[in-house]
Amino acid sequence: MASSATIAHRVHYPDLAGLVPGAGDAAGAGIGLVIGGDEAHHAGRVKRLRPGERVEVFDGRGAFAEATIGGITTGKRAALSLTVGEVRRAQPGAPRVEVWCPPPKGDRLDTMLDQLSQIGVASWRPLRAGRSERNDFRADKLRRVAIESAKQSGRAWLIDVGDWIGFEDAIADPRAILADASGGTVSPEAHGDTVLLLGPEGGWTAGELGRFRATGRPIARFGRHVMRIETAAVVGAGCLLTDTNGGEA
Repeated sequence: MASSATIAHRVHYPDLAGLVPGAGDAAGAGIGLVIGGDEAHHAGRVKRLRPGERVEVFDGRGAFAEATIGGITTGKRAALSLTVGEVRRAQPGAPRVEVWCPPPKGDRLDTMLDQLSQIGVASWRPLRAGRSERNDFRADKLRRVAIESAKQSGRAWLIDVGDWIGFEDAIADPRAILADASGGTVSPEAHGDTVLLLGPEGGWTAGELGRFRATGRPIARFGRHVMRIETAAVVGAGCLLTDTNGGEA
């Protein structure tokens, strides 16, 4: 994790690394930065932070730094003035686990993305399958969910939200394994980077299961009972992730 136990709040700024052109693993100190909008409003009105307090700034792409609040205003022109210290960089977590599945209905998609982010999943991608029901969602809303989850969990890399992909293209990925009750147990040590494919509410069609079996790659079972998409996604990804010290989770 990137954040320090002594930091009370994290602030997202999308181009932190850009403040120090050509920065390596650690660079820059005493950089002035003003952040407005929702981040400033949340820091001032919700967290009630004050000048002199320390925060952590992160860009969601690995760069992070401790900063001291110089000034803060709220209202329509909310602004957070910071003096940023040394900019550091965290490596992405390993192994890289991605989840591709049809979006669950309603706010359950937000919940799923938040929880996938918390456990260290690198990416979620919406999958079109034979029994998929939902065909759209607001990518901007999901990005906000990803930012808030990263702030809470301390991760330095935002979970990525990918583009739609069809079933045939998904199973062509050599990293793919498929979740289904007909499968067996899967050991995380047996796989490196993994794409976990999960079916829609109505499950995979017989044809989809047959086409995946023909690839020769694993079909995995992650529990005793039938789960909702958002539950299966978190449980399955959690089984595939291992606790390592090789990078930011």
